[in-house]
Amino acid sequence: MASGTIRNKGRFGVLNLILMFIAPVVIWVLPVSLGDYSVEPKLKDIFIDTHYHYTNVLFSKFLGLSDGTSFFFYEELELKMQRFISFAYLYHYLNWFSKTNVIYWHKAINKQSAILIGVSWMVMLVLFFQNYRLGFMVALLFSFIHLLMEFPLNMANLKFILRSISGKSK
Repeated sequence: MASGTIRNKGRFGVLNLILMFIAPVVIWVLPVSLGDYSVEPKLKDIFIDTHYHYTNVLFSKFLGLSDGTSFFFYEELELKMQRFISFAYLYHYLNWFSKTNVIYWHKAINKQSAILIGVSWMVMLVLFFQNYRLGFMVALLFSFIHLLMEFPLNMANLKFILRSISGKSK
């Protein structure tokens, strides 16, 4: 976002950057009504069996909000951490739609790759339906692969931002 804002010099990009930094603060200060949350036992088991709860635990420890030794489904800290993680994931994936003019993925998709994407999506749905835990693990694998494949783009954008801040051109 910062790279696009620097390139386009647009007010909308600056507003988006500001909102991106304000959103976690809003998530943190919004009250949590503990009685509004109910987690199915099967979902709790999956959350624990896949070790996904470590994301919340380690992140809260990193921020100095906990000692990183425990996790509870109905505590305010954990619910706020999960709100933030959910926001970050959703924002990240929706942000890809705003990057079409930067990375041109919409032009790279041909009929064959569109079919592959559609079939992959249907397979994921079937996996989730047949065995939620397996579907969840495969989805996490794809998420991890996605993260690794983004590193070159992230490094290129970071170099561009640092050059722009320092006033050096290519």
